[in-house]
Amino acid sequence: MEFKPNKIIFHHTADAWPGWQFDKTNRSHKQRGFPISSFRYSVGYHFFIERDGTTIFARSLDEIGAHCRGQNEQAFGVGLAGNFNIEQPTEEQIKALGLWCNILMDRNNISIRAIKPHRLYRPTDCPGSNVEDNLAANAVIAQELSIVRKIQLWIKLNWKN
Repeated sequence: MEFKPNKIIFHHTADAWPGWQFDKTNRSHKQRGFPISSFRYSVGYHFFIERDGTTIFARSLDEIGAHCRGQNEQAFGVGLAGNFNIEQPTEEQIKALGLWCNILMDRNNISIRAIKPHRLYRPTDCPGSNVEDNLAANAVIAQELSIVRKIQLWIKLNWKN
């Protein structure tokens, strides 16, 4: 089956453990029988964002993920470390989420309206009750505004009359 992404679905691990969670998630997904990616991981998301904003690619951007039954053939999956029923995503996670969603949107002509939480496609609370449905879209907007502010500052500092 061909991978034709037209949306981005974001998730949480539902795990409040404060350490790095990628390896833990990889073991969990392997035990649950998720298919191994071309990068040799079982993590079903295309990429995974740790609390400090570090992003780990678990799947090629050209391969089908394993993160949301019924949507995998048409959606990139983004996983965030944390249990957002009892905590909030970190500022670093939100910045990384905005950056990578923006890149995926540009690369695949995906609308900002097509960035959705897992719970809109499956009977789950993922990515947690402390996360609004528009978290990732707002992160993209904040990331773009940050770029605009940097350009404006550069112009202000370098403009010659």
